[in-house]
This record gives sequence, structure tokens and C-alpha cells, in this order.
Amino acid sequence: MGKKFIIVIATIVSFFSLTTLAVSQISRKTKDDLYSQIELYSYTLTTIQADYVEEKSPKDLIYGSLRGMLATLDPHIQFLY
Repeated sequence: MGKKFIIVIATIVSFFSLTTLAVSQISRKTKDDLYSQIELYSYTLTTIQADYVEEKSPKDLIYGSLRGMLATLDPHIQFLY
């Protein structure tokens, strides 16, 4: 095999290795952000259930939050349950 061929193969392998590494780092950061937001949601739900004056069922709270989340996307989207 020629020297140019080896250089081309090494360059391609390096490119794909670095690309894979970069994508995995971005994916990990996105997961960490998502988990921290879910943790905030869970904390808020627990606090409301423990400290709110009127008793609210978890189902009502969760369904209400889902309706609110979908309302931020598009005025034509509706939560069907």
C-alpha cells in the first residue's frame, strides 16, 4: 500500500473518531439538562402535593402540566386523554 493511501485512511478514521466523540459529548450534555429539568418538575409536583392548601390528585397536576406544555408548541395541538 502506498503512503498516500495510509494517510487518507488515517485521516478518515480520525475524522469519524472525533465526530463520534463530539456527538457523544453533546448527547450527554443534553441528557444531563433533561434530567435536571425532570428533577425540577418532580420537586415541584412533590412540593405542591405536600404544601398546597387544597388537595390535588397527581393525575390532575400531571395532565394539567401536559396540556400547558403542548399549548406552548402550537395553538392547534390538544392533549387527548
